Amino acid sequence: MKRFVTVLLISLIFSLCYAQRRKAGTVLSSRYEKVINSHWTFSYFPDENEDKGYESPQYDDSNWPAISIPHTWNTYETTYELQSFAEGDTDDTDDPRWRDGWGWYRKHFIIDPVAAGKKIFIEFDGVQQYCRLWLNGKYLGDHPGAHDPFVFDITGHIVTGQDNVLAVAVSNSRKHHAAGPSAAGNNFHIYGGIYRDVRLVITDRLYISPGGQASTAGGILVSTPVVTEKEGIVNIRTWVQNDYPETRRCNLNIYISDKSGRDIQVLKSKAAIGAGQLYMFDQVSRPIVKPDLWSPGSPSLYGLRVEVRSGSGISDIRTGSLAFRLSGSGPADENRNSVHPWLGNAIPGWLREKEFYPDTAADDSEADHRGTGGRGEAAKVVLKSSHHTTGADRGSVVVIYADIADREGNPVRETDKALSWNVSGPATLAGYPVYVPDTGGESAAAMVSFKKLPVSNIVRSDGNTGTITVTVSSPGLVSGSVMIEAHAVQSDNTVVDEPVLSDMGRKRLFIPEQTAGSSFEREKELDIIHEDINLGRKELSDYRREISRIISGNNPRADTAATEYRTLVSLLAAHLERNDGMLSAWDYNFNTGNYNDCMIITGYVNPLKLPQLFKDGLKSHYAEEMITKGYGKNAIDEMNWLNWIPSGGTVAVYQTGRQPLWPKGTIITEKDDLAEMIAAVHPVFRRYSREAKERALVFIAKMNPFIKINNAGSIQDGDDPGNFKYTAEESVPVLIPFLKFISE
Repeated sequence: MKRFVTVLLISLIFSLCYAQRRKAGTVLSSRYEKVINSHWTFSYFPDENEDKGYESPQYDDSNWPAISIPHTWNTYETTYELQSFAEGDTDDTDDPRWRDGWGWYRKHFIIDPVAAGKKIFIEFDGVQQYCRLWLNGKYLGDHPGAHDPFVFDITGHIVTGQDNVLAVAVSNSRKHHAAGPSAAGNNFHIYGGIYRDVRLVITDRLYISPGGQASTAGGILVSTPVVTEKEGIVNIRTWVQNDYPETRRCNLNIYISDKSGRDIQVLKSKAAIGAGQLYMFDQVSRPIVKPDLWSPGSPSLYGLRVEVRSGSGISDIRTGSLAFRLSGSGPADENRNSVHPWLGNAIPGWLREKEFYPDTAADDSEADHRGTGGRGEAAKVVLKSSHHTTGADRGSVVVIYADIADREGNPVRETDKALSWNVSGPATLAGYPVYVPDTGGESAAAMVSFKKLPVSNIVRSDGNTGTITVTVSSPGLVSGSVMIEAHAVQSDNTVVDEPVLSDMGRKRLFIPEQTAGSSFEREKELDIIHEDINLGRKELSDYRREISRIISGNNPRADTAATEYRTLVSLLAAHLERNDGMLSAWDYNFNTGNYNDCMIITGYVNPLKLPQLFKDGLKSHYAEEMITKGYGKNAIDEMNWLNWIPSGGTVAVYQTGRQPLWPKGTIITEKDDLAEMIAAVHPVFRRYSREAKERALVFIAKMNPFIKINNAGSIQDGDDPGNFKYTAEESVPVLIPFLKFISE
């Protein structure tokens, strides 16, 4: 009862707020349309049979997340999972939690009583891929198929002047029996949700019938039966519905205008349409001489205005455009992906015009136009944004582009360092917070990687006004920042009022387990600073000495002889040298944060029962990956991997010269082949069967981060085990375990 009373009070509040805002004498145009994308609630239920009365107007959704349309739940923004969505993988191998359940959307709105007696429709431009609809608890129907717009007549279910509740249940499962014919053979049935605009439409009872109704034909159908460079002819079919109880006479006037807005032809027809009748007008234009032809390089459009007149007034009006297009004048057959790696198919209209590349989530089309890049040393991150201002709405997104440049601002060709994204202010990051360069290694394979610069990410407004600051950092480089102002969005609520939803009391749909290395509970090695550092121009050795003095002075317990510490000092000293002795507090804290994360993991290396030389190599590896390059590591995963490495063993080193010298007991080889290194420690390995050798190579390569694996063919080809090539880097320790761990 308490839950019911709460919802009843909320509905009353919605209605009272509307009554206070309503303006006297509201006038309704012949056709009223309003996009109602803002202030929806959403929740997802993995159980495909989940049904708890979410369609009921009395259901309390006050703790559901508030969202805006377009929306999908199958992206990192919701799942916090890096899946194969961007590549269009439809193997049903992804997490069934996000594939087989139901997504529920709810929307409150109030329609002014001026609409009483009118026709009222709800239009959806796209829902992926099967949905059911309710209004005020009454079932409206369903719609199968992901790509077709559809419409429902809700005239008989609306209560004007009071709160109305629309509920939409969406299934993205290909197992669904009513998924429709478009569910098969499509590469991108992976983003479930309401991914295109939703509109309320109010018309006279003599109106142009909307297309997309399952039961009837409707809408306006435009074709160009004749298109040449000399002339073009337009054929327009218009369906007009009369829902008055008596016959209505009407005129259908169609105006075709050129790009300047001047009417160049008017098509006129008359008809007497009986009560309840759907009538089709079929009109053909006179030849339009030398039409402006549409092409990708010159997308010329003509305006189209369709008016239904009855008596002395206009009862309905629709506007649009048409094009004269010669056969074969379309774009070349290019691989264009209609999804965005961070937004899926729920893309705002302005962003749908861009090109999306399916090979990686981070690469951006602008990388194709950057030229050869500069020759200078990388010095700073440079950001730019698609917008400097944006609406304070949960559907507002801004694209942020990150590049790397030298001191003079010339873009560099490539980098081996990660890019870390940070957002402050009234917005969130829709994409993954760390990008790593695609070097073909294991680190890049497990994270979001990029092959080209610049790269892009998405920032989403949280619905509040204020300044959004986006900062991208990379080890040893000056961070880049960009600011976007989120301004209030003014909505006309005179006819359709949409109650504003706050985030108070609402919960995230899914909260992942903490996975970042920095989330591991341990005291930080180095403290943050609050003031920028300015050492002036000095020699590199002076910078190294000065920055070490600053770090150790603020953190007297720091081990200044440790590999990790020396790596950090070298990184910051090089940063100071490139920037005339300047180091911002932000960049200092970013780099020492990577150091702190590294120390969490390397601190676990010390007590391991492994050869000291190999442990030193592990520390150097983590220092290079995490401090120098900025690659994030999951502390728990790394500790589990370290525990998995068998105790003891012998260290082998591939080395072509006499230097450096290694501790007693180290096996030195002149071959980088891992099989040869194993045989140098365990000669019996040469007599192993092919399968036993392959098992041993895979096992040992997994425990050694300095082993590179190259696939030269299938396991059946050639004489080498699996035809994979396992090679060691020069002058680094490789652990060969005791023979009992790799026995045949």
